[in-house]
Amino acid sequence: MGGTTAKAGLVRGGRPGITHEFQVGGKGSFGGRRPGTGVPIKVPAIDLAEVGSGGGSIAWVDAGTLRVGPRSAGADPGPACYGRGGTLPTVTDADLVLGHLDPGGFTGFRLSPDLARAAIDEHVARPLGVDVVRAAAAIHDIANAQMGAAVHVVTVRRGIDPRGFTLVALGGAAPTHVVRLAERFGIGRVLVPPRAGVGSAVGLLYADLAVERARTFLAPVSTLVSCSASRDALGELASALADLERAARADLETGEPGTVVRSLGMRFIGQAHAFTVELPSGPVTPEAVQRAADEFRKRYHESYGIELRDPVEVTTARVRVVLPAGADTPAHTAPDGPAAHGTRRVWLDGAFRDVPVHPRDGCAPGAELPGPCLVTEPQCSLLIPPGWRGTADRDGALLLEGGTA
Repeated sequence: MGGTTAKAGLVRGGRPGITHEFQVGGKGSFGGRRPGTGVPIKVPAIDLAEVGSGGGSIAWVDAGTLRVGPRSAGADPGPACYGRGGTLPTVTDADLVLGHLDPGGFTGFRLSPDLARAAIDEHVARPLGVDVVRAAAAIHDIANAQMGAAVHVVTVRRGIDPRGFTLVALGGAAPTHVVRLAERFGIGRVLVPPRAGVGSAVGLLYADLAVERARTFLAPVSTLVSCSASRDALGELASALADLERAARADLETGEPGTVVRSLGMRFIGQAHAFTVELPSGPVTPEAVQRAADEFRKRYHESYGIELRDPVEVTTARVRVVLPAGADTPAHTAPDGPAAHGTRRVWLDGAFRDVPVHPRDGCAPGAELPGPCLVTEPQCSLLIPPGWRGTADRDGALLLEGGTA
């Protein structure tokens, strides 16, 4: 969750989901993108659902109904509390009024609670006939609900139970909202990596380098697995995959071997709903293609809730060559603690409470952080509500457990 949007994606087996078609400039549909409303781009990308709910999302009243986003104050002038000329209330202003953010905790850049309260009062509280704090709490809750739409798209709408997953928080606004978002789905584990507020920049430094090549390859699975007809078809498929691997390695312009991931695009004959399924390593055999087809049927059932036994066809051959980044995350060192750095009045469950505040760099490995409390750092602020407990690990990440799981 950044300044303008919140995005959600699913990571299974340590690997994020990849999509090979998305709509640029398309209209949103419950966190997704409706086909036909934008420009289709057929390149591999992380499979994300997106909603217009971020720290800079503007709160406004429409015919007596409070709305948050998709309009954003952006970085300039930004939320009203930035003091840069913005006068419209945002999610960041609401979080500041609720005590979730430290007015002076962003590396010398001071936030103004007075400007935040004035903006919320003029544009939300008075039009709705409520006080400023209640209005701020409503803005915060609506932002959480809208982020829930993105999580819903990548889990429940695809037949996946989110309660078995850990919710990871990245982006400047995410740690402030992540635990309440987890509670909406019954998720009992939350992970906040070190430097979560600048997670995208850190990710660029540590991400693997990968190139993917693809080629259309139309063939019924029955042809590829049939003993009588598979030799020529399998040979063509194996040759196509080998050509793609050579091309991908040439793109990387390196002699390093890397990791090769081969996959097939598959669909039921006569349908357009295709999934990309990995092939096992080793020779391309009828058994390998059959296992891929079985995995496709499983994925289709998980996503659409329909168990079809119709014939399956291969549509695309893909090869992805990955060069590991080779960079280890430095171990986190911190003094013994966590010594609370004072307290702050925070709005929790309908009332203000004084809760301890812990500096993130003071949380030594193994330190426990029982909620309610706040963990602050220059790029973000983590809210640990009652019923949750955080533990710091050697890499500086915080694992939160609790809730309903």
